[in-house]
Amino acid sequence: MIKELKKNLDELELHSFIVEASDELPLEHLFVILGLDSQKREQKLKIVSAQESSFLQNSDSSIPHSIHFVEFSSTFPFNCTDLAINDLSALIHFVNNSNSFPGFQFNEITNKVSFRYIWMTSTDKGEKEILQKIIQNIQMNLILFSEVIEDVCLEKTTFNKVLSEIIEQFKT
Repeated sequence: MIKELKKNLDELELHSFIVEASDELPLEHLFVILGLDSQKREQKLKIVSAQESSFLQNSDSSIPHSIHFVEFSSTFPFNCTDLAINDLSALIHFVNNSNSFPGFQFNEITNKVSFRYIWMTSTDKGEKEILQKIIQNIQMNLILFSEVIEDVCLEKTTFNKVLSEIIEQFKT
């Protein structure tokens, strides 16, 4: 599946590379270079695929016997301060609930924010058009929300200030 996704990304002219599975990395990973963020840091999207067929044991030939779980994730290049965690949690909850393509999450062990999306597909082909839309949606989310998420994480602003700014925008 990863090699098929890589082929589709190449056809879409998206720069990507594969890191083969190893003792330290049990699954092969596909990385897509998304470009630079507002701070001129490289943004990468990691794609990992796993196959599950055991729960679909069925004699009906119309039901696919193999499902691929394709995980897309991008981890932000900064840590959230401990004092900002409550504001960040509120912001992520607000953004995810307001978003038709939610996926922001916070890891309390590493203090890292990431965007994560799981695509379930029954084909090995990677469906180029769907892949392109998924990546575009992830890029849009990163462009729209990365800067404000980072500002909250680094205590440059608070969730309440962000809400106030949103309210002010709707008044004008």
